[in-house]
Amino acid sequence: MLKLSPFTIEDADQLISWFENEDSLVQFAGRIFTYPLTKEQIAIHLTDVNRFIYKAIDETSSLVIGHGEIAIVPNEPPKLTCLIIGDKKFRGKGLGKELTRQLMVLAFGLLQADAVQLYVYDWNKNAFELYKSLGFVVNPDKAMTTVVNGQSWVAINMVITGFPGRPYQMP
Repeated sequence: MLKLSPFTIEDADQLISWFENEDSLVQFAGRIFTYPLTKEQIAIHLTDVNRFIYKAIDETSSLVIGHGEIAIVPNEPPKLTCLIIGDKKFRGKGLGKELTRQLMVLAFGLLQADAVQLYVYDWNKNAFELYKSLGFVVNPDKAMTTVVNGQSWVAINMVITGFPGRPYQMP
């Protein structure tokens, strides 16, 4: 199981260590940051009052193994972003799904959102299937393209609709 805890600048070195190149950073955060990621970029990011930023802690080992954020987007549903299980030995164990679920609960519960959105690169089939398994569906009217090392990456928007007036129940 995972436990979410507020991310602080003291967690920056751990987060930075998970990105060995520009591709991995863009996969994680889109173009929010530039490579190489620095503590200064993270410190500025932490001042954004429209972001709820968390570290994911493995409850068994008490290790920080991941990261996730909820961004408030004007006139749109909140967006889950910067989702990663950074410690590679914890990948493939369902923890990415648990991280996403916990962020969804916060967005639907604490923020009283009617829907939640996220973006996933079209080539990232594992993440796409994970989000689909949680009930996210492709929003065909919304996508973004970014260029990474000369290649175009298409980010697909996915959305899940909650139930106004009552707590969201996990699938």
